[in-house]
Amino acid sequence: MYMTHGEISTTSCKPQASEHTLPARGWMGKLALQTMLPPQLPPKLPPIQTNFYCFLNLLRHSRTSMQRFALLLTLLFSCVSYAETHVVNCGGMAFSPATITVQPGDTIKWQYTGGFPHTATSGANCAYDGLFHGTVAKFNPTYEWVVPNDVPEVIPYYCIPHCSDGMTGTIYVDGVIACSSDIDGDGMVGVTDLLAVIDAWGQSESDADVNDDGDINVSDVLQIVSDWGSC
Repeated sequence: MYMTHGEISTTSCKPQASEHTLPARGWMGKLALQTMLPPQLPPKLPPIQTNFYCFLNLLRHSRTSMQRFALLLTLLFSCVSYAETHVVNCGGMAFSPATITVQPGDTIKWQYTGGFPHTATSGANCAYDGLFHGTVAKFNPTYEWVVPNDVPEVIPYYCIPHCSDGMTGTIYVDGVIACSSDIDGDGMVGVTDLLAVIDAWGQSESDADVNDDGDINVSDVLQIVSDWGSC
């Protein structure tokens, strides 16, 4: 395969017609030489989407479960996006910033910056709702919470000792999973759901249309990978 700055380029999916081309060896090489990119591939896709087209086309032409599994692993390790860490400072009588926007899978880190001990406690009107609770103080300077998939889009929280003084914050969760990606209904978004999308490729009416846009294509695969894990 031809590599460009750590990315897999589209040339790795196209047969190379050249007198200097060496014969393909093994099923991987033969498969790569026999496979073309889908004709609808836009000319200027970002690298990650180009990689999806490349690997999905290879997956669709793989003849054995072992071939599909190997390509599937390559797809996942090449294209999974990384979660972010959001830092909230706790000092005085305020959270800074007081409002943040996160995605499921992101980590929120509350960090002690001085003064009295504080808490990061989920709930509105100074009442704990059971979602998360942690203390930040000199003896315990940070508290971290990973945003799960099944949370409300708006999460209020507060500091127990200082809530009456207005020490509150709000977390806005963007892209909460509705679990349409769980095609097989097992409570998990995983390999079988991804294979269901690939098997239904190009259809318009199927449960594999996880983003409900009327087409089963690379957008549905991107949604599957984004939603990967438990519902």
